[in-house]
Amino acid sequence: IKVCDLSIRTGCNVIKTNTGYGYNTIVEDILIAKRIYGSDLEVEASGGCRTREQAKQILNAGSSVIHTSTIFNILQ
Repeated sequence: IKVCDLSIRTGCNVIKTNTGYGYNTIVEDILIAKRIYGSDLEVEASGGCRTREQAKQILNAGSSVIHTSTIFNILQ
């Protein structure tokens, strides 16, 4: 949340959950960020999205973008 606060104060309105390496995106993290900041902050999920079901959960939580290396698995 501190990073989100700093981002908004400096004029940034988009955050990426992580680099995609070493940490998986947690749906609850997206839900918390969207509950607190709403449309003031866009959330891009990165890391751990491997299935269509995970992608649906991430998008339903409020993420506007999913960064994934397994797009073809998700789309099948």
